[in-house]
Amino acid sequence: MSKSSANSRRVIVVGAGLAGCAAALSAHENGSIVEVVESRTRGSITESETTSFEALQNLNQEGDALRLTSKYGFDIEPEAVYRGAKIYSPSGRSIDFRLLKPHGYFIRRKGKGSIDHQMIERIEKAGIEIEFGTRVKGASPDGTLTLVRGAEIIERKADLIIGADGRSTTVGMNITNPIFRNDIAIGIGLHYKGPHGFEPGIAQCWLGSELCPGEYSYVLPTEDEVTVVTTMRPHMVPKNTSYDIYLRRFLALPSIKEGLESSNLICKIFGSVPVTPGKRFGQGKILLSGESARLTDPLLGFGMKNAILSGHLAGTSTQTDDPLGYYEEMIRSLLLPDIGRRMKARGGIMDRLDDGQIERMLSMIGTVLSENDPNGFFDPKTRRRALGSGLWSLTRRGYVTETMKLIIPLMRANFSFSI
Repeated sequence: MSKSSANSRRVIVVGAGLAGCAAALSAHENGSIVEVVESRTRGSITESETTSFEALQNLNQEGDALRLTSKYGFDIEPEAVYRGAKIYSPSGRSIDFRLLKPHGYFIRRKGKGSIDHQMIERIEKAGIEIEFGTRVKGASPDGTLTLVRGAEIIERKADLIIGADGRSTTVGMNITNPIFRNDIAIGIGLHYKGPHGFEPGIAQCWLGSELCPGEYSYVLPTEDEVTVVTTMRPHMVPKNTSYDIYLRRFLALPSIKEGLESSNLICKIFGSVPVTPGKRFGQGKILLSGESARLTDPLLGFGMKNAILSGHLAGTSTQTDDPLGYYEEMIRSLLLPDIGRRMKARGGIMDRLDDGQIERMLSMIGTVLSENDPNGFFDPKTRRRALGSGLWSLTRRGYVTETMKLIIPLMRANFSFSI
């Protein structure tokens, strides 16, 4: 698609999260006249006491995630580096791996100094206007937005609307396919500050139906803070069962209870993310990015990388002859193949395995890691050799069927790598 020779388009971005900020900066740099509409106040984003960490992992073919996101205008300052993980089976058996290079980063998502705060400041420094405390009541494919600010209702026209207003998108509610209970994962947890008993920079992940049906529970510790969260699929939770029960069970584990003994509770965390992608990414003069387009990782629920990339692509499309056509073409070529692999892995693994099968899968992974250097799997230069050696370790031990059904799909999904 070629760049448009028309005058700069007037673009309204709805939402000042990562996808919205990436879209606004990219559209501005491409010559569009940009304004951002955000329902929250500036203080609720930049001064909030509510906080948590999100993981930005290096499980991608391009290598380091910070270098990848910097290509799209996001020079992220991570809260901390993490260099490995402990994964616990339903019975408590653990797999422990440490890496020479960063496995990923802990990124603060709320409050002063958070990535969201950093991006708000970048938007303002670029001279892009943000209307805080303004919510969207409706959006039309002809470019008409109906806004609500206090008691005032405002109608505004744009050459292009970029919807980055999250999973419960108002901009895209008549565009994307409906979301049902089996399309989302729920996360509920707590954030602590002060001394704790967890090893900084080593993530912990727990599996099993008693703690996190269809999902995983995790601990993300830095030197003096820790986020503890359990996630679950609502349709896999028995009727009349409170989500809080699963968090209480997680917190009651001896190692978790002991690790948090000296910490101070800062806030509670609750949220949901889509784990099935949208089927449409826009209509007419509307483009949808990030969670509005349901472009999260279907396997693990992470959304930062896809939000930044899709926002950047939406902003770049604003000065092409056919913004929607260009945007959909880029999404389908750059994001959907990886999302498709992860969807297959979720359908064959997380959505189907019972606790006994999870035990067996982790036993297989433990075998691979005990016979191979885990650093090889996370280094793009040595990954092919490490994966080949790992698969050979399993097949010569007789795990042929399980390797084909479980391990190969999991490796392909996690490493975005053809094997």
